[in-house]
Amino acid sequence: MAHILFVDDDADLVELVSLRLRSCGHEVTAVGSVDAARNALAAHSDVDLVVVDRTMPGRSGADLLRGLRAEGSTPQVLMLTARDREHGPEDGRTPGAEDCMTEPFTPDELATRIISLLAC
Repeated sequence: MAHILFVDDDADLVELVSLRLRSCGHEVTAVGSVDAARNALAAHSDVDLVVVDRTMPGRSGADLLRGLRAEGSTPQVLMLTARDREHGPEDGRTPGAEDCMTEPFTPDELATRIISLLAC
């Protein structure tokens, strides 16, 4: 199964989605900041999918994505954002991400989207 790095400062969301993903046999590494995500990626070279909130305290999820792609790192990326896509291209899909999910969404919707991405 897949190894997923989940980067979000919403501990409740991370816990609910992680439980669902683990019940499907996926390995989940969950962290609450972009800096912790960088450390986790350095420790785990087998990450298949990064799920990251675009708006995080400190460095943003977009910063993490740009750094990954600049380094040639190839895991799929699902960007989570509270921003409305109608407010301009900078607020919608982030270049380099395979998918973008706009909040609000339920933990079940997010888990389903993650599982769908991994099937491709």
